[in-house]
Amino acid sequence: MEARDFGVLVQNAHDDQWDDVVQMAVGHARVEERARLLRQLLRRADRAQRHRHRLVLLAAACLEHAPELDPEIRATVQSRTQELLPPRTQEDAAQLAKVGELVLELLPGPEDLEEYTAAAVVRTAALIKGDAAFEVAARFREDARLSVAFQVSTAWGSFDTESYARDVLAAGAWDTSYLHVQTPEQLHALRHIPKARRLHVAGDHHDLTPLLAVEDPEWLFLYENGVVDDLTPLASFRRLTEVGLSRCPELRDLRPLARPGLEHLALWEVHPEVSIEPLRDMPDLRSVMLSQPLLIENLAELPVGPCLVHLGLHHQTRYVSLEGIERWPLLETLSIAGQSQLRQLSRLPLPPTLTSLSLYELDPLDPRPLLGHSTLRRLYLWRCELPHGLGLLRDLPALTSLELSQCSPSGAPVDVAPLAAMPGLRIRVTDDTPVVGLDRFPPDRVEVKRVRT
Repeated sequence: MEARDFGVLVQNAHDDQWDDVVQMAVGHARVEERARLLRQLLRRADRAQRHRHRLVLLAAACLEHAPELDPEIRATVQSRTQELLPPRTQEDAAQLAKVGELVLELLPGPEDLEEYTAAAVVRTAALIKGDAAFEVAARFREDARLSVAFQVSTAWGSFDTESYARDVLAAGAWDTSYLHVQTPEQLHALRHIPKARRLHVAGDHHDLTPLLAVEDPEWLFLYENGVVDDLTPLASFRRLTEVGLSRCPELRDLRPLARPGLEHLALWEVHPEVSIEPLRDMPDLRSVMLSQPLLIENLAELPVGPCLVHLGLHHQTRYVSLEGIERWPLLETLSIAGQSQLRQLSRLPLPPTLTSLSLYELDPLDPRPLLGHSTLRRLYLWRCELPHGLGLLRDLPALTSLELSQCSPSGAPVDVAPLAAMPGLRIRVTDDTPVVGLDRFPPDRVEVKRVRT
């Protein structure tokens, strides 16, 4: 190799058509020439920020072709590569995907990868697409961790529908995370995945009979389906225990779901005239989540039997009065989104079993109605504005868990320091909630959950 050729190689190294040329050049070069070429690649990476990722990763790919190399330059390349790999967030994945197929041979896993990192690796492969990316995603097909399984499932659209279903998705149990189905082709490909237990089906699918290829699903969620108006195929699923219907505006008949065995039902924005009378024939309902205009004034009119343990009244049911809540002596968790519902908490006889309360989109949130509920152990706040602070929560003697998610939309930090003296209280907060005072708690009583990627 002529030394004068190095400049041409380095100047064109950002072009993926030169990947093989550069790697072959490193493989055929003498030991000192290899080191010189790799140093020049790294120097250009420092100067050309636009191509930095690609040039560093190209240098890393060249190491495989350089069995003899100055240990110092090898260590330098490896150190620079570790700054980029593995990807740790979805943003990292998007940046690496711009490098193209070159990055695929450098992606690790699934062994020894933390959950979010493994998920980002799968996402990188899905964004790059192609046969090599398929093989990377396939390495994670049996990884049941929620974030990883989600990325494996949603990567389906990046690859051949039939092959991915048969060779990747069929290897998963899909019993702790949802198998995500979007296109008609994917719906029909479910015949390759007959053992799936949880299905999340999104998009306009008028005919649900292809779902019958799945033998015994237990959980089914239909999302953003603007055309489906018939749930009759679901009547065949005798092991179905949980059904969610969200943004399916043509659905008004729930009778195909009416039978013993169904334990969880969620209705979000289905047909405004949907009848909830079939809930009377679901005697095993333990959990009902509603964000749906209903022709009832209070909970006394909600036709749900005495087994109810979890009740969620979300945005579109915030007007429903809590009168009648005492009908459910086993109720443990309650979610509400209405100011009037919050005020009712201070005067209604709540079930003594109620230990968990979730409050949604209350602006402002006045915590005074919560006081006096001596059995309340868990409080979850989502998108609540807290101008009164959290100090009053000290009067909840049983409180052991406080969770804050997307709170303080105004941007004002939430001060949790006044609660530090509560024995045993654990604080869990998402990283999109501004919080101060966490340093007043022992580290083992604080958890910051990452949601921003």
